[in-house]
Amino acid sequence: MDHRFHRPMDVVDRVPGLGSQVGALCQNLADERLAACVYGRDHDEGQPAVSGWSREH
Repeated sequence: MDHRFHRPMDVVDRVPGLGSQVGALCQNLADERLAACVYGRDHDEGQPAVSGWSREH
């Protein structure tokens, strides 16, 4: 599961009225999530743009 995409989509689902305002954003996130999964499956590693990414605490 890739939280980069799931968390913002979850926020949109949970905030009343927000979904109707940012439908294109949710579609973009879904498309990017699919592209990341396909890339990972095909190359056995994360996309180059995020391969060195880490979350700061």
